[in-house]
Amino acid sequence: MPAPTRRSAPPRAIPLIVTVFGDAVLPFGGRVWLGSLIRLLEPLGVSERLVRTSVYRLAREHWLRADALGRRSDYLLTDFGRRRFDEIAANLGIARNVLTQRLQRLIEEDVLTKVAYQERPQRFEYRLTDKGRRLAAGGGP
Repeated sequence: MPAPTRRSAPPRAIPLIVTVFGDAVLPFGGRVWLGSLIRLLEPLGVSERLVRTSVYRLAREHWLRADALGRRSDYLLTDFGRRRFDEIAANLGIARNVLTQRLQRLIEEDVLTKVAYQERPQRFEYRLTDKGRRLAAGGGP
């Protein structure tokens, strides 16, 4: 009889989303389209439904707010969410500029790509590259 295999559980979505906002969204304008967030977290094992539910809960708890742009919704950290993130980052001992540098390095290492989706005001979404998807799945570069 083969040994049972254990599937790893997806990461907890709310802390992961807060981390993404602090590390990857705030340094680059502070807003992200929900669809980009869904695509970014999918390779990490977080389903679309879980992302939507988590974002809804974060908005209900005043961490995030929605900004409708036609049929799309961007999400931004609220002042409360920024203060909480800054408190958490301070407790970690990591400065925002260090987090920004790490994101830039992920772009330089071809793990993420930055794509403009609006010119004025300029807005971007961040996508995992093929290399980023392989790394997120536990594979090598």
